Amino acid sequence: MTMVPTIGHKGLAQYLALSTDYYMALGSGTSSEAADNTVLSSEFVAGSLVRVSVTPTRTDNTLTFSNIFTSTTNYTITEAGIFESTNLIIRHLNSTEVSVVNAQQFKCIFTMSI
Repeated sequence: MTMVPTIGHKGLAQYLALSTDYYMALGSGTSSEAADNTVLSSEFVAGSLVRVSVTPTRTDNTLTFSNIFTSTTNYTITEAGIFESTNLIIRHLNSTEVSVVNAQQFKCIFTMSI
């Protein structure tokens, strides 16, 4: 077994935080999360909740991605993800649907500990 010391985790997080090519996406898909997911199962590609560029903040070995979306129509959100360029690196499937109505704000936060 190989162990990465704490300083190695912090260094990796620092390296990952340097990328400027991260995106957050929301969707309405319900397919189960799986290790081989490469896309959200039903990403919003039109309207006010489309994919946006995000810049992570870093604290030690933790990266946090966040964005506040403002809806211009009604949506039902069931999934969200973080992409590095076009590669899905984090996907979350909500256990319940989140309904967002016109002019409502929706804050999405992902925290990744390394």
